[in-house]
Amino acid sequence: MKQKLGTLLTGIVFASMTGCAASVPSPQTSTALPSSPGSGASSIQAATREPQTLTIPGTGDSQDLLRKVAAAYEKKHPNAKIVIPDSTGSFATKPNTLGGLESAGTRTTELGRTAVRPREEDLKKFGPMYYREFARVPVAFVVHKSVTVRELTSKDICALYAGEISNWKQLGGSDLPVVVQTRPEGSNMIAIRDGLACFKSLKVTDKGHNNLRNADAVNSMRDMAGSIGFMPLSEADHYKYTMVKIDGQYPFSEGYPISVGLAFVHMDSLKGLAKDFADFLIAEEAIKILRHSGHLPVKADSELVELKK
Repeated sequence: MKQKLGTLLTGIVFASMTGCAASVPSPQTSTALPSSPGSGASSIQAATREPQTLTIPGTGDSQDLLRKVAAAYEKKHPNAKIVIPDSTGSFATKPNTLGGLESAGTRTTELGRTAVRPREEDLKKFGPMYYREFARVPVAFVVHKSVTVRELTSKDICALYAGEISNWKQLGGSDLPVVVQTRPEGSNMIAIRDGLACFKSLKVTDKGHNNLRNADAVNSMRDMAGSIGFMPLSEADHYKYTMVKIDGQYPFSEGYPISVGLAFVHMDSLKGLAKDFADFLIAEEAIKILRHSGHLPVKADSELVELKK
């Protein structure tokens, strides 16, 4: 049964996380990486009063959230413009575009949006980079309005995505073919594989309907009867999709096992507008926006990620 997310989230204890950057030698792709990100960086208040724009491309998982936070920031800083483009993914998911990791790694932008920690291949390609997590969001499994099933076990989820269950009547629902909505092996799939033991090495059925981006999955869930899919809790709630319990837990329940970390990545010490906006994410005003939209705030500094020796 659907309930208002704001009411159901009341009483959840939100965990804070802290991180710190470590000092490392200068990477090959940079003149220098600072030992303390943000040290000596001037605030936007002390910067030039000329209009400034900060563009942050990348994952769609944080797209809607950051647009809300950017609007709040711009009200307090009318001389600043924060641009959150439509999703290109943590890694590029559109032709001729750069995902959040690539845009930061090539210094095309000061900040990139990511829902995945830099991988070994990213670090080999771009060198050490900073990862700054600011929120976590549960990944919700949702069903089309035509589906009557409201509770599943993790084994049910795995059987559905493996193609072993093809009709909802096999799970006590109506006689309706199952349409499995799938996604590439990005942040949401990584979180599901980490959170559900039976999904760890599962081969997803090739009979599912593949969606390149979150926005595609949102549309498919609306249009295709019999569908089961997954998306960030914030989007599931925003679009009023029916969320199912997994092993007795809704995605907004404390202890729910599947969540994605939302973060910025950057190559250099943050300064000016980039630093000020990143710092705003841990201000009380921004934290209220995160909590109201179903996100778990994370108060963390930039953490340097480098190849393990």
